[in-house]
Amino acid sequence: MAAFDINANFTKMHRMQKNRWLSLLVLLIFMACKNPQKAPPEIQTHQINADTTSANFFPVTSFLKGQLHEIKSLPVNPIRIMIHGQKEDSAWMKLNDIENELSPFFSFTIDSANLKPWFEQKSFLDQTLNAYTFTYDPVKTLPDSISVKHFDVYVNPDDNRVSRIYIVLKKTQNSEQQLTWQTGKWARIITLLTGDDGNTTVVSDKKIIWDY
Repeated sequence: MAAFDINANFTKMHRMQKNRWLSLLVLLIFMACKNPQKAPPEIQTHQINADTTSANFFPVTSFLKGQLHEIKSLPVNPIRIMIHGQKEDSAWMKLNDIENELSPFFSFTIDSANLKPWFEQKSFLDQTLNAYTFTYDPVKTLPDSISVKHFDVYVNPDDNRVSRIYIVLKKTQNSEQQLTWQTGKWARIITLLTGDDGNTTVVSDKKIIWDY
């Protein structure tokens, strides 16, 4: 009976296994070449007007006051949600309390008469958001009497209605407040503080919902 050569058979099996892996690798490369991975779709934006400084600014404050009047006429009380990291605490609000929460954003009237000499308006259609976006930024150093740092107005192109407003206010030298207003649904107010080290922390984060 012929002796069983362990070393010879192991070498033969190893060679056969190596050949199988090489064949599989060649097959995978061939398939990858025939089916190249599709590139992710690009974000499509269409520039409507890169410089619209001559256009009138959207009357943000007047619009928000109109929204506030509508909220006060609702038969339900809004809900205020305090957000602490991953935790949320909610409670019912009195209708008059909404105006108190929004008072910092009503302290300065945002319209053409007050801001046109200091801000510029730019607009574009963002097809990913399906909204015309009007952005407003300072064109020169603002006086201390103007607390507005930046604001955006989003308009639904299907019905030309304002869908969202975003405002950034300077509160102190190192802090600011941000308001995101979703028309007819909710508002969110975030207060941020920037330390001496340049790091920014959230001081408070609250959301007011009246459409639920």
